Amino acid sequence: MSYPTVLFCNPLSETYQNHLLNTASFDYDIINFISFKEVHTNEWLPKTTHDSEYWVFTSKKAVKAVFKHHNKLNTPKTIFCVGPKTASVINDHELSSLICFPNEYNSKALIELILDSNADRITHFRGDLSPEYLVSILKNNGLNAKGIVVYKTDKRKEKVSLDLYDGLVFMSPSVVHAFLESNTPSSETPIFCIGKTTGIAATKSGFNKVIVTDKATFEHLVKTIEEHIL
Repeated sequence: MSYPTVLFCNPLSETYQNHLLNTASFDYDIINFISFKEVHTNEWLPKTTHDSEYWVFTSKKAVKAVFKHHNKLNTPKTIFCVGPKTASVINDHELSSLICFPNEYNSKALIELILDSNADRITHFRGDLSPEYLVSILKNNGLNAKGIVVYKTDKRKEKVSLDLYDGLVFMSPSVVHAFLESNTPSSETPIFCIGKTTGIAATKSGFNKVIVTDKATFEHLVKTIEEHIL
């Protein structure tokens, strides 16, 4: 008996791969169209002012990069995270009690939470390809906010035979853009995305059948794929 096959275009952690092996009812391949490299502290620490009172994280990669050196920074009042998956990386540290994240795990809800908290002197630690609108919106609302790049993204060029797959999975806008450097958008292949931002990037890039998960979790992504291709 053959099963549908899905291509994951993001790097997947061991935890995510184990989840697929144990629960998924479809076959899958993984091609890492992006890889990440942490920025040397000499490049970003001098840009991080010691009076930054609130930290913002929208990816686990940024958390890992910063918390290798967080003892060189003053302790913030609050650490805003886009969701519990991002926040979980901090749970091994004493600062875990400062974590705050919205009920809905997306950037819009995170921005609303920050605006409602009366925070100021905010630093968003991010990747070089991460959208800059978070800081822009905070600034437009009169807040002192800035973005600091703590990791960079390298793109991998690889041609994919789309007829081999029953669906493609994108978990960030940067992967959508990396994929399209060597491939053209498909009008027929279902495209599964975590998060509205990734879905918008896929739609604007020319993909027709874009399916965005209701919840931005990997577990919900797997269920969404199964609902559409099985």
